[in-house]
Amino acid sequence: MCTLPQGATDLVTHMMSAMNKVLRDCIPEITMSFLDDIPMKGYAMEENDENMDDRGCRKFVVNHVRDYEKVV
Repeated sequence: MCTLPQGATDLVTHMMSAMNKVLRDCIPEITMSFLDDIPMKGYAMEENDENMDDRGCRKFVVNHVRDYEKVV
C-alpha cells in the first residue's frame, strides 16, 4: 500500500530520490527500487549446484540471504 501524501505534483520524484539515497550501496548490483517495490536480483546459473558449507547449503541461497540483509 502506498502511503505517500497525495496532491503534490513531484511527489514520485521525491520518493524515488529518497529510495535511491537509502539503497545507494546496493544499486544496481543487488536491487533497483521502483516506487514502493524493491525487487532483488536472483542467482547466477553457475552458482546453482555449488555447496557453500558442510551443512550442504547452496551458494546461491547463502548469497541471497546476505544480499537480503544488506537491503533490509
